[in-house]
Amino acid sequence: MQHLSAYLPRTGNLLDLGCGSPSLLRSLRQCGWQGYYCGVDISSIVLRAGRELRDGNSHWVASAIETFDPEPAWDAIAFIESLYYINVHKVPALLSRLTAKLTPTGFLMIRLHSPKKHAAYVQMIRDVPGGKQVGDHLFCIPCLASVPIPSPTAGPSQQ
Repeated sequence: MQHLSAYLPRTGNLLDLGCGSPSLLRSLRQCGWQGYYCGVDISSIVLRAGRELRDGNSHWVASAIETFDPEPAWDAIAFIESLYYINVHKVPALLSRLTAKLTPTGFLMIRLHSPKKHAAYVQMIRDVPGGKQVGDHLFCIPCLASVPIPSPTAGPSQQ
């Protein structure tokens, strides 16, 4: 939440891939975020809870992450504990495709519970221009390599 609250425009657009429950949207709304949210998950059952929020500025889509093709332009695209559900060999192309869907100041935010366990994913994130670790479990990839991303900080709760 700390990273999103600091860098996501108050009325920006957020795409949450592998969203699961609507906890991220709830937390953002509690922080005063008023932007548009799109949650994507392969399970339509999980998405039911999001739809039950009746948040007029959100949309819920049942789709696999790999085949979901979002319209541009997103201020942030989040993978909260979901990137490692994608076949590791498909990740570079996916990250490349998604960075093209960002606004000029947008970013991908990726949270991995165990960066050590998912070292291959971490390396792929770092291989993308501008991709770097910004917290113990948090990684960011800017739309453009020239977009500043904050220096690494401590704390696993910085999502």
